[in-house]
Amino acid sequence: MTLAWEWHTARDRDRLILHGEIDLSTRDKLATGLRHARSHAVTEVDLHDVTFLDCSGIGVLVAACNTACRSGRAVIVSHPKGIVRFLLEITDVLAYLTIPSRGVTHLATPVSGLAQDAGPAGPRPGDIHEPFHRHPSGR
Repeated sequence: MTLAWEWHTARDRDRLILHGEIDLSTRDKLATGLRHARSHAVTEVDLHDVTFLDCSGIGVLVAACNTACRSGRAVIVSHPKGIVRFLLEITDVLAYLTIPSRGVTHLATPVSGLAQDAGPAGPRPGDIHEPFHRHPSGR
């Protein structure tokens, strides 16, 4: 999979425009691109031309947003469409990663427990996982 990006600096924000697919093989390239944003308080990540996004890409976006929030900045996504928008919605991070028309005030607190450079996510040894549905008899 491939990912390309280009930078635009506007009057009020940096804009990272992404092209291609974001997955495990391209997440480091995305993280590198996001680390270069420093000239404005807001970095907009334009996903209009992104055709695929997996959980590793979502993790990079959330981690960048968390890091920015801790330093008084904001990283937001714009123009997600199709499967990219759907994945951001079902993982419940779309609202966290976008700006409502009134401004960035909802970005004051990072999401806890999501993609915070703590290593791979997933079950740990000894975790107990309940089934999603139980049989009516309780078995």
